[in-house]
Amino acid sequence: MEAKYLDAYRDWRSSHNPRIMLPSEIWVAACESRQPEIDAKDTRIREIEAGLRDCIDAMQEWAGYASEYFREKHNLKRDVEEFEGILKGSKG
Repeated sequence: MEAKYLDAYRDWRSSHNPRIMLPSEIWVAACESRQPEIDAKDTRIREIEAGLRDCIDAMQEWAGYASEYFREKHNLKRDVEEFEGILKGSKG
């Protein structure tokens, strides 16, 4: 919107109803009000990613105690690759 129209709208708004907000002000207010929720979800995602990494590491550790037969029988390599793919996709 051109500056002169924006200024005219602001003048009109302040003289008629100061509670009317510009679309950009609405967007900023909406984003600011949701920021704590967004931050909490980001924190939770990081926790889940760390937990998944720990699970992958634990699978690889216990596999060291299993014979090759059991690692192949339970397809450990596929499982680890699948979980690493999920982890990689969440960071993409």
